[in-house]
Amino acid sequence: METTKLKNLIKEAVREVLKEELANLGKQKIQESLTNNEEWPTVNLTTQNTNPATFRQSLMDQMGIQSPQPAKPTTFAEKQNVYQNMLAQVAAEMRQNPADVSNFRNTQ
Repeated sequence: METTKLKNLIKEAVREVLKEELANLGKQKIQESLTNNEEWPTVNLTTQNTNPATFRQSLMDQMGIQSPQPAKPTTFAEKQNVYQNMLAQVAAEMRQNPADVSNFRNTQ
């Protein structure tokens, strides 16, 4: 028998064995996951909980993660950054809803 034919036969046999073993391993993992009665966490999205801050907090509560308390600004520069961040957030929200922008325009 030629060496190339022997190599091909060995490769084919190894492929078959690997396929069978991987299939059995996959079945075993599926059975293990089905017999494990732990409930999977679910997320119920409604119109009330789509706010990113409350959504993040509800996920952290489900996972048992405590939210870090932000440090209060003490210096003038830190306070100024807080106000600038608030203004930037309002501006970003207004860009998403052009109807809000028309409320702030001076109409005479």
